Amino acid sequence: MLVMPIIFVLQGRGRGNAGMGGFSMALTGAYLGLVPLLAINLLRYSQQWQASDAFRAAPVPGPAPLCHGMRRAVLSCLTLPLLVSLGVIAWLLIKKTSDLLLFLPGVIALPVYGMIACLGGKAVPFSVPTEEAKAAGRGAIFMGSMMIAFVIAGIVAWAWSNGFFWWLVLIETIAASILYVAMRRSLARVSWSSME
Repeated sequence: MLVMPIIFVLQGRGRGNAGMGGFSMALTGAYLGLVPLLAINLLRYSQQWQASDAFRAAPVPGPAPLCHGMRRAVLSCLTLPLLVSLGVIAWLLIKKTSDLLLFLPGVIALPVYGMIACLGGKAVPFSVPTEEAKAAGRGAIFMGSMMIAFVIAGIVAWAWSNGFFWWLVLIETIAASILYVAMRRSLARVSWSSME
């Protein structure tokens, strides 16, 4: 999962305008948003999932604080180092440093992707048995996420080549802010589900 953005950056190397009109760099930025979504979903599974009942005994009104903690850990310990290393690799490989701006829409979407994984209080760490990790729905989520990344990358590359990039960034920033606040409020209202 973490090697895919590096492959996208390397594909853009040596081509004019960051590869296919900036599509490779835009796809790398869009794919970065999937890292917290997929990592948070992966960290839900554990062989000792029954130990997560201890979370219910803690003086916590619901799963929101645990979900926020896991989201912050994934963003700071996995996503941020990946973003910095990809930025350095891209900076060393591409000819025009201005093409690094194509990462921006993906970076703006990072908090929203992290919150999507937390919706409904489902992102409690190590709380789901590993047998459920083998469900076919996980593959569908990954494929759907990849399709979304390709669509976003296409829109970003189109906006970049047609001079609408900063309008796209403005609109995305406003939309991402509204979505983030709404999802955070929704998560705050979630209480623990029944243990039966």
